[in-house]
Amino acid sequence: MVEDEADTREALEVFERLLPDVLVSDISMPGEDGYALIEKVRALSPERGGEVPALALTAFARPEDRVRALSVGFQLHVSKPVEIVDLLSAIATLARRGAPSRASGEAGSGQFEPAPGQTML
Repeated sequence: MVEDEADTREALEVFERLLPDVLVSDISMPGEDGYALIEKVRALSPERGGEVPALALTAFARPEDRVRALSVGFQLHVSKPVEIVDLLSAIATLARRGAPSRASGEAGSGQFEPAPGQTML
């Protein structure tokens, strides 16, 4: 399942309700940014999703942007524009890290689909 939320507040509410297997967040969001979202997620206990694998999707592509994203709690930093195959490969990599027995699709195949019961936000 893929959920698309407009802002950090909505994303966090849906996150806590669904407990996704992978979090993909744009850094530029209305109001608070993706950095604020990941900081709030990382403050949650593991049982509430605080250790979910997370990907920062952003137009900010400088080396210092990557360092910042990784330092605040994202595992991967993907700059836009991005080829869909590359994005799906990155998501599949994170899904395997967070739930190795539930991930489906091969990285880079362009055929990634969340496994039954797997949720991405």
